[in-house]
Amino acid sequence: MEDGNKLVLTDDQNVMNEWDIQDKGNGNYSITSRKTQQAIDLDGGHAKDGTSVSVYGFHGGEQQEWQFQRA
Repeated sequence: MEDGNKLVLTDDQNVMNEWDIQDKGNGNYSITSRKTQQAIDLDGGHAKDGTSVSVYGFHGGEQQEWQFQRA
């Protein structure tokens, strides 16, 4: 995967689709690819409706931290 590739959800079961979730504290988590160590990254670094997510080299910035909420 190259930095900036868009994230696509699929049911294809291979190592490229396996992710590690790491607790960063304060309810924040990073999500990184087991294969490439790239992280799910918020494009542009600003959370707003319609913002895309992509994969990018892990650097631990806020745009790579996520929170889970009950649906």
